[in-house]
Amino acid sequence: MKNSGEEGVAITHIHDSNGHEDHEKELWERLQSAQGIEKAEILTELGHIAVHQDKWLESLAHGQTALEIYQTTTENFDHEDMAKVLMGIAFAHYKASNYTEAATATHQAYEMLEELNSPRAGVALRNLGVFLQEAKKYAESAEIFRKALRIPQLEDEELTLAKDYYNLGFALTKLEQFNEAIEMLTRGKELASRITAPVVEALCNEQLAFCFASIGEYEAGLEAVKFSVDYALLSGNDSRMFESVRVRGRVHKARKDYESAISDLKAAKSINIENSCITDWDAIYEIEEEIASILDLLGQVEEAEEVRRRIKVVSNSN
Repeated sequence: MKNSGEEGVAITHIHDSNGHEDHEKELWERLQSAQGIEKAEILTELGHIAVHQDKWLESLAHGQTALEIYQTTTENFDHEDMAKVLMGIAFAHYKASNYTEAATATHQAYEMLEELNSPRAGVALRNLGVFLQEAKKYAESAEIFRKALRIPQLEDEELTLAKDYYNLGFALTKLEQFNEAIEMLTRGKELASRITAPVVEALCNEQLAFCFASIGEYEAGLEAVKFSVDYALLSGNDSRMFESVRVRGRVHKARKDYESAISDLKAAKSINIENSCITDWDAIYEIEEEIASILDLLGQVEEAEEVRRRIKVVSNSN
């Protein structure tokens, strides 16, 4: 199961592109004559604006140029500003799906902020853990979130802690360390419930369902995912509905209730396809393959091969 990513990301940016056209124009005009640190600061601002315009490569170019200035200048400057540039570069890489590069830039920012004893170091550390997850470096991500749990977060401390437990539990699930994952996810779920953070509680329950099913506790798995389905229905959150119904289908498959499993997997696929905001073709191919594997278990080999034929035809055309 894929992590939604944004749950652990706490990067904040200075500018929103809406209503800032005049400011952006002013920055470009100032850039023509700017030198040194002033030029780096302007490029950093332009990079933040580009992020909010979904211009990831442009943002990355601005950030890299600003970073080169900071690295070569003889002027005095606040090193937190340089760390901010690194985080901007990391976020642009992340949005461009360059997860290893995002993690590398974030690690550099974290080390710089930690040396400065900056409270922003905790934010950078948690972002690093999320980027490592996206890069499928789950063991490294788990160690990052173990460390994060020991570092207090000054803002939204309990919510941050609940997310830390979730992210650690997610990484442990990927490492198939299910018992410890259940412990961490349960802590995250209980804390999220206490502070009324239902989306984090739903995320924890989805992972708990998978973990319980993986160790043969199927009823506990179905009970856990029930909250996530209820939350998705109540909130109209299609992304959570897709994930929770998909997980429920996997629990049914594990308990050999193949009819219910196929029903849920088909429902999850429909949710994904019908909602243009979350359509994920890789996830659809995975679901179809899961359906094919169930058909194999039922002895319906021809039907399974037909599903796989469709996957091949459609994936080759995309």
